[in-house]
Amino acid sequence: QEEHKHNEMRQEIAVVPLAFPILIGPGVIAAVISLKTSASDFEALISLVLAIFICSFLNFIIMRNMLYIQRVLGENGMRIFGRVMGLLVAAIGAQMLIRGVKAIWFA
Repeated sequence: QEEHKHNEMRQEIAVVPLAFPILIGPGVIAAVISLKTSASDFEALISLVLAIFICSFLNFIIMRNMLYIQRVLGENGMRIFGRVMGLLVAAIGAQMLIRGVKAIWFA
């Protein structure tokens, strides 16, 4: 019985560190740095911090209710959701790349 509990705890510990690099990886860090440099005044900086907190809270709510979301969407819905999110991340990356090239080209 105790060995079973120990193995369960071990699996939970192994899962937690894997989620953070996906949630807060190089892309997020680059986006925050990019947005921070474009924040020209105190109001823009407060807006950036507020947006980070709102996104973190929404992320918490989604992760907390993920079992329910999986049940509602089903297997195909989860696949579609994953692909749409991948497309969104690719679009954001392309936008950042284009903005960077424009900044270098027209500087």
